[in-house]
Amino acid sequence: MITHLPLTCPAPANPQQFDYLFDFDNAQHFSMALSTLSVSFVDWLQNLELTPSFLEIFYLPAHCTVRRIHTDLDHITDRAAKINFIIGGEDAPMQWFKLKEGARSYLDINRAPENVNKGTVSPYLSWSRDECEMIDQAILSGSNLIHAGIPHLVFTNTRPRVAVSVVVQDAQSRQRLTCEDVASRL
Repeated sequence: MITHLPLTCPAPANPQQFDYLFDFDNAQHFSMALSTLSVSFVDWLQNLELTPSFLEIFYLPAHCTVRRIHTDLDHITDRAAKINFIIGGEDAPMQWFKLKEGARSYLDINRAPENVNKGTVSPYLSWSRDECEMIDQAILSGSNLIHAGIPHLVFTNTRPRVAVSVVVQDAQSRQRLTCEDVASRL
């Protein structure tokens, strides 16, 4: 589910599991204008025939759960590569899941990035934990290529976590790419 750029710390043996929306009011999720990205980073992406299409930041304080298991889109897809830059969260696993047979998704709306998106909202799917089976987990640090198109979640234990998340797409077609597509260009 993830390509590490660089390697990450090992995940805890028995991760805590959650199944509800943010439980802390001071957890934050917001989008940023793409113009805030550094010119050198955008140039680096262009040399790889990639372009950024969306930039968002997630802040989770210590002991914070992230919303239900979810996708970052309103559908499941393999074309949901993101480059995430992680600060902190040395004990905050990201987990990926497969759906059990008969799992029922719930369409939800993320209103956090409205201020940059001029009133638009970001729909996503979510599931209860009993409808999912964990297939992978990793504690991320530094820069990472992640898959956000399958069910996943993140939670913090004792350390806060910031994720600067950049959605990348092909520079010519403007289509979102798989993690394998992006990794092959690195």
